[in-house]
Amino acid sequence: MNQGRLIRYGCLIVLFFGNTLSQGQGAGNTSKEVPLVVLIDLKPRLDAYLKARQSQVNELATKYGRVLDVRLNKAADAGDLKTTDAFQQEKDKLASIKKTLAVLPVDSVSAVRKNATFPDLPQDTPEALIGLREIWTSEWQKIRNKLDPALQQSLKKLESDLTRERKLENAKIVYAYRQSLLSSNPAVVGTGSAEMKPIILSPEPAGQKLMRACAHFVVKGEIDIFINGKKLRYKDISDDPEYIDATSSPQDLGENDIIVIRVKSEAGFRGVIFAFKEEEGNRTIPFSKNAYRLLSEEKKISVGKLDAQTLLQDSNPRASKMNPDPNMNRYWMKHGIPYSQFVRPEGQGVWSTWAIVITPDMVRGE
Repeated sequence: MNQGRLIRYGCLIVLFFGNTLSQGQGAGNTSKEVPLVVLIDLKPRLDAYLKARQSQVNELATKYGRVLDVRLNKAADAGDLKTTDAFQQEKDKLASIKKTLAVLPVDSVSAVRKNATFPDLPQDTPEALIGLREIWTSEWQKIRNKLDPALQQSLKKLESDLTRERKLENAKIVYAYRQSLLSSNPAVVGTGSAEMKPIILSPEPAGQKLMRACAHFVVKGEIDIFINGKKLRYKDISDDPEYIDATSSPQDLGENDIIVIRVKSEAGFRGVIFAFKEEEGNRTIPFSKNAYRLLSEEKKISVGKLDAQTLLQDSNPRASKMNPDPNMNRYWMKHGIPYSQFVRPEGQGVWSTWAIVITPDMVRGE
């Protein structure tokens, strides 16, 4: 971070904490410069929180948008102008929220308090939308209740570290900010530290190498596969143009590697099965439906900008198991890799995009 940015953020901290410090130290000290080390230590924690929160709220917004489309079309087909218009206005508000989520805020100190969510509904809102909005509010609060305690724990650790270093004024600043955040989400007050999961505050270091292996997969339709942002090359040996029966060249696989799989099938209930098999050895990495995290129905997505820890924190995978047709089953049996599951796309004729994070406990065999 260059000196100009540090000074700008330092001024931001001074402005934010001026009132808090004046209450405890007197007005004469409010112009005292806050050490930049406070911001240097504070900002990465806030950015990590905001990145995780924006990712999860964006996923919620995508799901909410799908339901809005269905409800709007149903109301329009029934000729219900009031309900159709209400759902259209909700869609417009959702578009504004998604636009906000697309950019990580520069002013992370203030952004942590801001909620990228809807304004209150007017009194004459149709019941159908009221019920749907209640679901949004509930799911949004679940995200906050999951992430906010982790941020509190992270800031508490910074406060303790500064205290041990005898940097008491800096520790007081972090304490004041940490306490001020509780007012934006009172539900986290009193949460025990045993329930808190730490937020990763910096990029995860490269994980240990697990194996050198080839990707094996069968799909009915089109497929793109990326490993850590690099497109995977493979050889298709299928005897039917509707299917791909493929094995890739050997790949070095490590802990926290991210596999992105895009599938488009004209058969709504025919998807893909995927696994890795060691180049020289018997070990495999099969993938059940629970390993897949749905990212988008669109083909274009920044596959090289995904974060392993953010994906692993997603506790609600989005892949559904499917029953293969005879050809898919026949092709896959030849690969000789048990435990993987067939998963189906999210729709017919559209791109479904999933991410898988490689972890050591996925490896099977000796």
